[in-house]
Amino acid sequence: MHAGTIDINNVDFPCFTSMRFINDKKEGIAKSQRQTGELVLNLYYWNKIKPEHQFYILAHEEGHILYNTEDEMLADQHASERYMAAGFSITGSIKALEDHLDRNNPVHIARAWAQYERSLQYDWQHNKNKASYRDQYDSVEVIKSELKKNDTAYFNSAKQKMKW
Repeated sequence: MHAGTIDINNVDFPCFTSMRFINDKKEGIAKSQRQTGELVLNLYYWNKIKPEHQFYILAHEEGHILYNTEDEMLADQHASERYMAAGFSITGSIKALEDHLDRNNPVHIARAWAQYERSLQYDWQHNKNKASYRDQYDSVEVIKSELKKNDTAYFNSAKQKMKW
């Protein structure tokens, strides 16, 4: 494995200029250095993750670098778009977050809910799945607003809808 190329369906991630590996239970799965383009993978977790979820995680870190942002939801949006464009399943994009985020952390619940809403909207727009249709989907801005208000009822409802 060398910088830029990750062997998941031979996909290229050119924004990663270098990679470093750690093996530490106390650290997260992956992180990126926006200024340098370095990708850090935690091997303690990495090899236990499904390849399609690895792809989502890499695309998420790529989003941080490409948009030079700390915004987790913007990085998730980038990952979602790249994930679905690569042909992975819509529900898989939700599972990629559900399986690797803390279900008791309000920020993580908000991220999963935003992905759930994005996935429904994508499914309706691209597949015309009637079960995914809504008059209105919660936007990232709405979700962030509810997060700032610390609206526990809103997020408890979201958790129920996602069957968390």
